[in-house]
Amino acid sequence: MTLYDPNGVTNQVCWVTVHDFTGDDIGPNTYKFYIQNGEPANYFNTTNSSGPTLEPSNTSIAFITPNNTEVNISGDTEPLTVLVNDTDNVTAGPWNPAGVNVTFWISYNESQLDSGNLTQTNSTGHASVEFDPGCSYSVGPQTWYAMVTDGYYENNVTPYNLTVIIHSDININLESPLGMEYMNGTNVTVRFNITDDCGNLIDNADVTINMTHEDTEQEFSCAPVIREEDEGGTAGWYNCTFNTSGMPPQEYTLTITANKTWYNFENRADPYLAGFTGFFIETRPALSMPMINTSVDGFETGGWGEHFNFSVLVTDDDGDSVTVSLYKRTWTGSGWSAWTEVTSTLFCQNCNSSLVYYAENPETYNPATDLGTWQFNFTAYDEANSPRAGGATYYTQIMGYNYTVEKDDIHIFETAGNGSFVWRNGTDSESLSAKINDTDLGDFLEFNDIDSEGIIWITKNHTDFEVVDSTLSTDANGIMSYNFNPDGNTESCDYDVGIQYWKMGVKDHSDYKDANSSVYTVEIWSYLNGTIDSPNGEPIRRGIDTVNVTFNIFDECGNGVSPLNTTIIHLINQNEIYNISTGITDHGNGTYTYEWDTTGKYLGEYNLSVEVYKDYFIGINLSMGDSFFLGSAPQLQFPASNWYYSDGDGGWGEDWTFRVQYRDYEINDTLNLSLWKRNTPNDEWIRLMTKNYTIDSTAWSAIQYYEISDFTCGNVTPDGWESQYKFNATDQWGFMTESQTVNFTIYKDNATFVYRAGGDSDIDREGSDTEMFAVLVRDYDRSNAPVSENVSGIFWITTDGADYATYYTNETNSSGVLSYYFDPNCTFMYGEQHWKAGVWSDECYFDINYSEFDFTLHGQLKNNILLPAYQHTYNVTDPVPIRLSATTDCSAEGTVSGAYATIQLMSPYGSWQSCTPVTNETSPNEGYYNCTWDSTDQREGWWSIQLNSSKTYLNSNQTYLQDWFRLENLNATWSNQQATPSADGWTRLYNYSVEIDDPDSDLINCSLFINKYDGNGWVFKGNMTLYDPNGVTNQVCWVTVHDFTGDDIGPNTYKFYI
Repeated sequence: MTLYDPNGVTNQVCWVTVHDFTGDDIGPNTYKFYIQNGEPANYFNTTNSSGPTLEPSNTSIAFITPNNTEVNISGDTEPLTVLVNDTDNVTAGPWNPAGVNVTFWISYNESQLDSGNLTQTNSTGHASVEFDPGCSYSVGPQTWYAMVTDGYYENNVTPYNLTVIIHSDININLESPLGMEYMNGTNVTVRFNITDDCGNLIDNADVTINMTHEDTEQEFSCAPVIREEDEGGTAGWYNCTFNTSGMPPQEYTLTITANKTWYNFENRADPYLAGFTGFFIETRPALSMPMINTSVDGFETGGWGEHFNFSVLVTDDDGDSVTVSLYKRTWTGSGWSAWTEVTSTLFCQNCNSSLVYYAENPETYNPATDLGTWQFNFTAYDEANSPRAGGATYYTQIMGYNYTVEKDDIHIFETAGNGSFVWRNGTDSESLSAKINDTDLGDFLEFNDIDSEGIIWITKNHTDFEVVDSTLSTDANGIMSYNFNPDGNTESCDYDVGIQYWKMGVKDHSDYKDANSSVYTVEIWSYLNGTIDSPNGEPIRRGIDTVNVTFNIFDECGNGVSPLNTTIIHLINQNEIYNISTGITDHGNGTYTYEWDTTGKYLGEYNLSVEVYKDYFIGINLSMGDSFFLGSAPQLQFPASNWYYSDGDGGWGEDWTFRVQYRDYEINDTLNLSLWKRNTPNDEWIRLMTKNYTIDSTAWSAIQYYEISDFTCGNVTPDGWESQYKFNATDQWGFMTESQTVNFTIYKDNATFVYRAGGDSDIDREGSDTEMFAVLVRDYDRSNAPVSENVSGIFWITTDGADYATYYTNETNSSGVLSYYFDPNCTFMYGEQHWKAGVWSDECYFDINYSEFDFTLHGQLKNNILLPAYQHTYNVTDPVPIRLSATTDCSAEGTVSGAYATIQLMSPYGSWQSCTPVTNETSPNEGYYNCTWDSTDQREGWWSIQLNSSKTYLNSNQTYLQDWFRLENLNATWSNQQATPSADGWTRLYNYSVEIDDPDSDLINCSLFINKYDGNGWVFKGNMTLYDPNGVTNQVCWVTVHDFTGDDIGPNTYKFYI
């Protein structure tokens, strides 16, 4: 550098910059300047100087690769890159040097790093390694960082660690099943292990196992998947067992999925390949619905003349071809014969409820030897080489099914006699006949094919068949006949007239089953007979009684005939003939009755005739002269209104009136008219009153009044019921009529009250303060007369001044007074209460309460000392806390707030003091009272307390607590007694002092006494008074002495008198 100044270079600085050091220059360096001023003789070098000392260049290193970069162990690499900056070289901004050694470290696992990966920065200052994790690295998050490891540069490290996430593939290694076949309903075990890219077994993977039917795509799952390490096995091995029941047969694809954190999801699907992958479900051939059908009736039982057809449904769901054989055997009477093969040629392919059948040839069975029970069965065999050669053959054999070879069926049909006509009385007869066909053979029977095994049944009562001949045989034309005579010359009338039914049949034949023909008919006819039983000349009351007409109809054998087709009754009077054809009652035994209503009919004599007709009978006409006489009876009715009433609201104590009217068409007839009553419909009627009347007109009488004033409480209608009354009237001929029964109710009487005692009374709850509450009970319905004794009453008493929560029952005395002696307890709160009395639950009077009456209930206050504790000791001047609670005579009421409380104290010498103020404590301590008494200057000894309390509705309390606590006046105490100075010349002033403490006293006198060395004893030298109204506490008493002489030289003693 050249320095210049025309006036001379003075204190100018020469400087040169150097920026070409290399890493090889690291270490101490020296330098000097060579100075030239134009005069060579003056050129010189400066002294060598040290500097600079070069050190490795400072660096910073930054991540380029993002955090959480992911890489797979197999088939994948990821670059890990950092950027190095030389922070010392700032001439041109950041400088990223090339060729700088950088080492990358990556963790193998949570605790171990790899050995490092050395590389160099490129021209842009970037250092990078291609990370290809091998099997030394664990999957999951691994940490990595980089560091400058170059001698020319500061070995700086990345400021923090990053994470690289390592993944591995999952390999599912299947052990079973491997293309195997399994019988439907058996268990299949899937077993496999799971490994990673490095062949390490993977435990705790999430695994699913599914089986897919390859034809229907129906899916099934296997669960639970067992981790064998949980059961003492090897980690990484898994198994699951499922049962093939309910799964369609044939090919299945086995799919296994596996997943685990930091591993790549794996899905292995193995379709069925015989002997290699997947699995196959085989089935046995199945046989169902084995049937035998005969040629005629289609059931498993058939006649020896029929054809027998055998069939079965074949199913083999795994697609095999199936061969089926048919076998049969017979029951010998003591056991089964051996199975005999009927055929082995039945076959089906892809059998799915496929029908195979075999029809036996006709006339296979001989009726002489083969009748009885047989069995058949089918046996099915599937193909051994499906689905792969060398497999197993499975077969199924059904149990033996019974079928029966029996006698042939026959059909019997009529040839003569159906719908024919015959008389029962006399000797008339009719021929009944039928012919027989063997329906299994399709041919008619011939002469004596039925040889005395034929039967004919004929009904006698139109419904029940009876055998009339069981020895019929077929004639030369194959016909069975019977000659029918219903009377049979016995005149027993065994056969009812009308249509009877007949049928023919065959029974107990060796070759033919029992059979009957259809039912056919034959008509039987006869004659009717009859008698009239009533009426028989008796008198009848018109409008009241009915005429009972009774007659009997019977046949020639004396049997009642019922029912009839037509019946007509003729009632004949001189004024009119009444013809009756409806409403006649048939009693089902030949007896017939009719009740003729006589209302409005003509009076006088009547003749009677009856004519009847019935199918299959010849009709008859019966008659009776002077059959009955129709007369008149009295009548009763109620007025249009007010049939009955009382003079109040229906109480038993009121006057009751019952009204009625009568009428009789017979003038001068005498009537006896009575009123009856009963409490309930279940009770007996009681006659209340009877009156007699003479008929002087056929018109309705005036209203008759029956007045009753003597009902008693016993006449009250019971709850839930109604009472009833009625009238009845009887005339001189004994003709009686009765009114309708009328429901009515007799109620309880009403009660009223007159006050007697107990209102506005004061009652103490504590002790035996009893008060009588009383009212007079009167019967309002009986002119307010006092009720009799034993009327049930009740007293309601409030417990809280409002709610009538208590009641007490009693009964009236002989004067009608209802009373209750009230002795309160803790159920009742102190204060204003109320009572009322009434009739309650009485059988004669309605429930009713009298007006409310007041009374005052006084409780008793109780004082309970809480503080101070009994015979506790306090120092004089101590504040004495006095605390009490106020309660009542009823502990459940708790403490009493709002009371007026005072506290008095009696000294040991009999004088009284008051403790004020007395505080009434508030929530949560209501009912507590306290006062703090100042004991300053009070006399020592035992003090007594009196607690006083009062409150409205509560009796006051004064509680005296003798010698309840003690005051004690303690002696004063001293300390720090000293003489100052403690040793010196006899001519100087000496100060004697002592520190005194007596909080119980406000005035202390302190006197000094000295015992001089001269031996003259204790000498008073002065005193001092200490005062504090709050008590003497830590005060110093001092006295000075200044009269020592030379004679006092030596040890002296002193003391204070306090």
